[in-house]
Amino acid sequence: METMVFINECTELRYEKMDNSSAIRLKEQSSGRKDRYVSVAMGCYFASELEHDLLSDEDEIKIEQAPSCVSNLAF
Repeated sequence: METMVFINECTELRYEKMDNSSAIRLKEQSSGRKDRYVSVAMGCYFASELEHDLLSDEDEIKIEQAPSCVSNLAF
């Protein structure tokens, strides 16, 4: 159901290219919304940035130098 509503919202959106940039501006009809689109777009952006960060070699550390997440283990 949510996917169908998302698709319907996306098909109702209109966009215009911004002057002198590659950015676009989304516009919805007066009764429309773009909440789901923005949520999905931000999620994709976050995943892309996380992937880029995880694949970069800049901050590689040795496993011995990594901070531990567990202070004590009790069995």
